[in-house]
Amino acid sequence: MFVNNSVASFDYAGTIATVGYQFNEKDKWFGNFYFVKPFYESGSQLVQSALKSASRHVAFLVEQDYKHYAGGDIKLSDKIDFGLTGGLDHIIRHQFADNSYW
Repeated sequence: MFVNNSVASFDYAGTIATVGYQFNEKDKWFGNFYFVKPFYESGSQLVQSALKSASRHVAFLVEQDYKHYAGGDIKLSDKIDFGLTGGLDHIIRHQFADNSYW
C-alpha cells in the first residue's frame, strides 16, 4: 500500500498478507477460509493502521447454490471480537417481448 497526497508523496505505508483456502464442492457448495495480517510502517498515514493488531483476523464464507450464504470472522487484539453474517439471494428478472431481460 502507498499513500499519495500533499503531505506524503507516494510513500510506502504497509503490506497486507492473506493466506487461505478456497473450495467448490460439486458446484453446490462454495466457500473460503482465510487469515489476514497487515504490516504497517511506523507512523503510517493510513486510517486503518491506527487499529494495529486489531486488524488481524480469521474469517470464513460458505455459500450454497449462489442463493444462501453465511460467514463469520474473529478479529484478534487485546480482546477477541466475533462477527457473523448471513443472507439469501434471489434473482428477479423480466423477459420482454424481444427476448431481452431487465
